[in-house]
Amino acid sequence: MYKRFFHKKCLICFLIPVRRTLFPQTSAQHLIYRVTQTFSIVLFSSFVFLKTTVAQETVLQRVADYLSPFTNFTPQVFQNPALQYYQHQNGRTELALSAHYKDDKKTRIMQEGEGEQGFQFNAESWNKLNALSRIWGQAFYKNSQTFNIRWNETSDFQVVYPYVMADTLGGDLKSEIYSFKGGYAREQRTFLWGAELNYRANMEYRKKDPRPRNIVSDLNGQIGIALKLKENYTLGTSLKARKYKQTNNVKFFSELGVYKVYHMSGLGMDYVRFSGTNNNTYYKGKAYSGSLEVYPRLKHGFSLAITYNHFNFEKILSDLNNLPLNEMTENRISGEISWRHTTRAQGWGIRLTAETAKRKGTENLFGDATSGAYKQIGFAQQYICQQLFSQLLFLYENKRSARFHWSISPYADYHQIESKYLSPLRRLHSEMLNVGIGLNASHVLKNCLVHFTLKGIRAQSLHSELVLKEGSTEKKITEMLSGNYDVLSAHQTSVQGEARFDYSGGLTNKTLFVKAQGRYNRYSNHSESIHLSLALGLVL
Repeated sequence: MYKRFFHKKCLICFLIPVRRTLFPQTSAQHLIYRVTQTFSIVLFSSFVFLKTTVAQETVLQRVADYLSPFTNFTPQVFQNPALQYYQHQNGRTELALSAHYKDDKKTRIMQEGEGEQGFQFNAESWNKLNALSRIWGQAFYKNSQTFNIRWNETSDFQVVYPYVMADTLGGDLKSEIYSFKGGYAREQRTFLWGAELNYRANMEYRKKDPRPRNIVSDLNGQIGIALKLKENYTLGTSLKARKYKQTNNVKFFSELGVYKVYHMSGLGMDYVRFSGTNNNTYYKGKAYSGSLEVYPRLKHGFSLAITYNHFNFEKILSDLNNLPLNEMTENRISGEISWRHTTRAQGWGIRLTAETAKRKGTENLFGDATSGAYKQIGFAQQYICQQLFSQLLFLYENKRSARFHWSISPYADYHQIESKYLSPLRRLHSEMLNVGIGLNASHVLKNCLVHFTLKGIRAQSLHSELVLKEGSTEKKITEMLSGNYDVLSAHQTSVQGEARFDYSGGLTNKTLFVKAQGRYNRYSNHSESIHLSLALGLVL
């Protein structure tokens, strides 16, 4: 009885802080909020009640195994819910409460702010229901404040760019994020199947002019199947669907007047005709994706994953009878190929990943208003953004000692961005080469575990270019573009580390832990950034 009460209390008391402000309080939206919260609490409480499989290992040795870099050596493969069946040997539930601080002045593009502070709660679990079934999930809440966001009053910038609302003032932005994920996989005689559901809600707002109030709803569902081949391998495939919506409203209450609100179109261009006071918009998007995987059931050998994703959304002006102002389409292909060999004493691995994405943005054209409605008379594809990313990573882990494990992982990656606005011609090009090395060590003592991670990264700009033929001559827009270009083209040197201490004395198959993380970045434009976080948690 005590064990069940303790688990339930720990989980629910941290999930409750999700405030009612997360959703506007209409009756329907409040009901959605309450159902979502209740479902999450019930779902993840059930995960905590599950009995974790211990086998012959102590809880500290299980934690050390989870912290091994080989645990997530093939992340794209495990996006297929059917193959989640093979990810872990033993179950685990982890609860963590953390606080973080980021100082990013002049080191990020203006639309993403100059830093952040806040706290978050995370509960995640992966467990064996029985010999043939696996279940996993996550509940997450984050309350934060992002500093000095400029030229962006829209949430999820990386999702809906470049079609954001913007103004010249900006400011700090408060945010609340609440999400849950749950999945199930089962093994049949000759195949496996699995399913996963993921939901995220986000509200961002500011209590002084300009006053955005943004509400995001993002739902993802996925199913997967995997066929057992002869010997060691499994062939998998999955299908995923996504529904995305964001309402984006900006208000001004000052008696001194209002600021001009821009509807940005990419690289400093804006839709001049509708800029000004049309401050109520929403985004409506959907996506689908498919994947193919090959994975070794015994966790040594060759693995492969290929994924295709199609995403499109519309930006709609609510003030003008739901006028469809812009449309964006993105096609993304990603791949991962790896080889690993592990024994009881050591392991080797090599992994090559690559991804390419292309965005095409369309501006709809309208005639004069008739009875308050604008008739669409055409469209123009004006914005294109292409990205290419590739990485080669080597991994070696030494486990000759049952209580002390260490690993080393050198890597190199290449990232290219090509962004264009076609008429008038504007172009931004950036190529970066990153080289890094990671060191990882875990030492299990009698009643505790000590874990350290250290990484060093050097990012070298190979080529960068900003071309502005014509277009807006506003000084503030030119300053914004120049500032963002300086960030994207700067060389960077980074050092990051993590220290974690788990203690199991007096606890049965549980550990209490504290974890500290830090990162320092130095840029060639003489700017610096610091990221710090501290977490307290419990492993069950």
